[in-house]
Amino acid sequence: MSAPIFMGLDGEMTGLDMHQGHKLCQVGLSFGACETYNSIVGWPHRDLACNPESMAVHGISRQAIAEGPSRGTVEAEMTQFVVTRTTQRVHSVGWNVAGFDIPWFRSAFPEFSQRCLHYRTVDLNALCFALSHTDNEYKRVKEASKRWARDILGGTPETMRQATMRQPPSCPSIT
Repeated sequence: MSAPIFMGLDGEMTGLDMHQGHKLCQVGLSFGACETYNSIVGWPHRDLACNPESMAVHGISRQAIAEGPSRGTVEAEMTQFVVTRTTQRVHSVGWNVAGFDIPWFRSAFPEFSQRCLHYRTVDLNALCFALSHTDNEYKRVKEASKRWARDILGGTPETMRQATMRQPPSCPSIT
Protein backbone atom coordinates (compact mmCIF):
# COMPACT_ATOMS: atom_id res chain seq x y z
CA MET A 1 0.00 0.00 0.00
CA SER A 2 1.35 3.43 -0.86
CA ALA A 3 1.60 5.72 2.10
CA PRO A 4 0.54 9.30 1.42
CA ILE A 5 1.63 11.62 4.16
CA PHE A 6 -0.24 14.78 3.10
CA MET A 7 -4.01 15.18 2.98
CA GLY A 8 -6.03 18.26 2.12
CA LEU A 9 -8.47 19.03 4.92
CA ASP A 10 -11.20 21.66 5.02
CA GLY A 11 -14.31 22.32 7.01
CA GLU A 12 -17.27 24.65 6.90
CA MET A 13 -18.79 25.87 10.14
CA THR A 14 -22.08 27.43 11.25
CA GLY A 15 -20.08 30.21 12.91
CA LEU A 16 -16.61 31.07 14.14
CA ASP A 17 -16.86 30.11 17.83
CA MET A 18 -17.39 26.51 18.89
CA HIS A 19 -17.82 27.72 22.50
CA GLN A 20 -20.96 29.60 21.39
CA GLY A 21 -22.55 26.42 20.01
CA HIS A 22 -21.40 26.77 16.40
CA LYS A 23 -20.80 23.43 14.68
CA LEU A 24 -18.66 21.92 11.95
CA CYS A 25 -21.28 21.34 9.25
CA GLN A 26 -19.32 20.12 6.20
CA VAL A 27 -16.03 18.29 5.89
CA GLY A 28 -13.74 17.67 2.96
CA LEU A 29 -10.66 15.45 2.73
CA SER A 30 -8.46 15.01 -0.32
CA PHE A 31 -5.53 12.89 -1.40
CA GLY A 32 -4.99 14.71 -4.69
CA ALA A 33 -7.76 15.91 -6.97
CA CYS A 34 -9.57 12.59 -7.52
CA GLU A 35 -9.41 10.87 -4.13
CA THR A 36 -11.85 12.94 -2.13
CA TYR A 37 -14.34 12.54 0.65
CA ASN A 38 -16.91 15.18 1.50
CA SER A 39 -20.03 15.21 3.59
CA ILE A 40 -22.48 17.42 5.39
CA VAL A 41 -22.36 16.77 9.15
CA GLY A 42 -25.82 16.44 10.63
CA TRP A 43 -26.77 18.20 13.85
CA PRO A 44 -30.28 18.49 15.31
CA HIS A 45 -31.83 21.97 15.07
CA ARG A 46 -31.88 22.26 18.88
CA ASP A 47 -28.08 21.87 18.97
CA LEU A 48 -27.37 24.30 16.15
CA ALA A 49 -26.24 27.88 16.65
CA CYS A 50 -25.80 29.72 13.35
CA ASN A 51 -24.07 32.96 12.43
CA PRO A 52 -25.84 34.35 9.32
CA GLU A 53 -22.57 35.62 7.80
CA SER A 54 -20.89 32.23 8.16
CA MET A 55 -23.92 30.45 6.74
CA ALA A 56 -23.89 32.80 3.73
CA VAL A 57 -20.26 31.92 2.99
CA HIS A 58 -20.94 28.22 2.39
CA GLY A 59 -24.66 28.33 1.59
CA ILE A 60 -25.54 25.15 3.49
CA SER A 61 -29.04 25.43 4.91
CA ARG A 62 -30.09 24.61 8.47
CA GLN A 63 -32.38 21.96 7.00
CA ALA A 64 -29.53 20.31 5.06
CA ILE A 65 -27.47 20.21 8.27
CA ALA A 66 -30.36 18.78 10.28
CA GLU A 67 -30.92 16.07 7.65
CA GLY A 68 -27.22 15.25 7.12
CA PRO A 69 -25.52 12.06 8.29
CA SER A 70 -24.74 11.95 11.99
CA ARG A 71 -21.41 13.03 13.42
CA GLY A 72 -20.64 9.39 14.26
CA THR A 73 -21.39 8.22 10.72
CA VAL A 74 -19.21 10.94 9.19
CA GLU A 75 -16.38 10.17 11.63
CA ALA A 76 -16.48 6.47 10.71
CA GLU A 77 -16.53 7.25 6.97
CA MET A 78 -13.62 9.70 7.23
CA THR A 79 -11.60 7.19 9.22
CA GLN A 80 -12.28 4.49 6.63
CA PHE A 81 -11.35 6.91 3.83
CA VAL A 82 -7.93 7.54 5.40
CA VAL A 83 -7.03 4.07 6.71
CA THR A 84 -7.74 2.41 3.36
CA ARG A 85 -5.10 4.69 1.79
CA THR A 86 -2.34 4.76 4.38
CA THR A 87 -1.15 3.01 7.51
CA GLN A 88 0.22 6.17 9.11
CA ARG A 89 -1.26 9.39 10.42
CA VAL A 90 -1.34 12.12 7.77
CA HIS A 91 -0.19 15.73 7.81
CA SER A 92 -3.18 17.99 7.15
CA VAL A 93 -2.71 20.60 4.44
CA GLY A 94 -4.92 23.65 4.11
CA TRP A 95 -5.42 27.37 4.44
CA ASN A 96 -5.02 28.20 8.16
CA VAL A 97 -5.59 24.51 8.86
CA ALA A 98 -3.70 24.41 12.19
CA GLY A 99 -5.20 27.58 13.58
CA PHE A 100 -8.80 27.04 12.50
CA ASP A 101 -9.85 23.71 10.97
CA ILE A 102 -7.92 21.26 13.18
CA PRO A 103 -9.46 22.43 16.49
CA TRP A 104 -12.94 21.96 15.00
CA PHE A 105 -12.08 18.48 13.69
CA ARG A 106 -10.56 17.48 17.05
CA SER A 107 -13.68 18.65 18.87
CA ALA A 108 -16.23 17.04 16.53
CA PHE A 109 -14.22 13.93 15.58
CA PRO A 110 -11.86 12.97 18.44
CA GLU A 111 -11.37 9.33 17.38
CA PHE A 112 -10.67 10.25 13.75
CA SER A 113 -8.26 12.97 14.85
CA GLN A 114 -6.38 10.67 17.21
CA ARG A 115 -6.14 7.79 14.75
CA CYS A 116 -5.63 9.59 11.44
CA LEU A 117 -4.22 13.10 11.91
CA HIS A 118 -0.57 13.77 12.63
CA TYR A 119 0.11 16.67 14.99
CA ARG A 120 2.13 18.41 12.26
CA THR A 121 0.28 20.38 9.59
CA VAL A 122 1.13 22.35 6.46
CA ASP A 123 -0.41 25.81 6.55
CA LEU A 124 -0.53 27.06 2.98
CA ASN A 125 -1.01 30.70 4.04
CA ALA A 126 2.24 30.65 6.01
CA LEU A 127 4.07 28.66 3.34
CA CYS A 128 3.04 31.03 0.57
CA PHE A 129 3.98 34.13 2.56
CA ALA A 130 7.34 32.63 3.50
CA LEU A 131 8.19 31.56 -0.02
CA SER A 132 6.78 34.47 -1.97
CA HIS A 133 9.67 36.92 -1.44
CA THR A 134 7.20 39.75 -1.91
CA ASP A 135 7.43 41.65 1.37
CA ASN A 136 3.99 40.23 2.15
CA GLU A 137 2.08 42.24 -0.44
CA TYR A 138 -1.18 40.32 -0.62
CA LYS A 139 -1.67 40.41 -4.40
CA ARG A 140 1.78 38.98 -5.06
CA VAL A 141 1.43 36.44 -2.25
CA LYS A 142 -1.85 35.25 -3.78
CA GLU A 143 -0.15 34.82 -7.16
CA ALA A 144 2.77 33.01 -5.53
CA SER A 145 0.33 30.73 -3.68
CA LYS A 146 -1.21 29.70 -6.99
CA ARG A 147 2.23 28.78 -8.36
CA TRP A 148 3.19 26.85 -5.22
CA ALA A 149 -0.11 25.02 -5.04
CA ARG A 150 0.27 24.05 -8.69
CA ASP A 151 3.93 23.04 -8.42
CA ILE A 152 3.89 21.31 -5.03
CA LEU A 153 0.38 19.97 -4.69
CA GLY A 154 -0.83 19.71 -8.27
CA GLY A 155 -3.56 22.36 -8.28
CA THR A 156 -4.48 25.96 -7.58
CA PRO A 157 -5.90 27.06 -4.22
CA GLU A 158 -9.31 27.25 -5.88
CA THR A 159 -9.15 23.76 -7.39
CA MET A 160 -7.74 22.34 -4.14
CA ARG A 161 -10.68 23.81 -2.22
CA GLN A 162 -13.08 22.46 -4.84
CA ALA A 163 -11.44 19.04 -4.61
CA THR A 164 -11.89 18.88 -0.86
CA MET A 165 -15.47 20.14 -0.85
CA ARG A 166 -16.94 18.69 -4.05
CA GLN A 167 -16.36 15.61 -6.17
CA PRO A 168 -14.83 16.81 -9.47
CA PRO A 169 -17.00 15.58 -12.37
CA SER A 170 -14.07 13.90 -14.14
CA CYS A 171 -13.12 11.72 -11.16
CA PRO A 172 -14.73 8.46 -10.09
CA SER A 173 -16.71 8.68 -6.88
CA ILE A 174 -14.86 7.39 -3.80
CA THR A 175 -17.75 7.46 -1.31
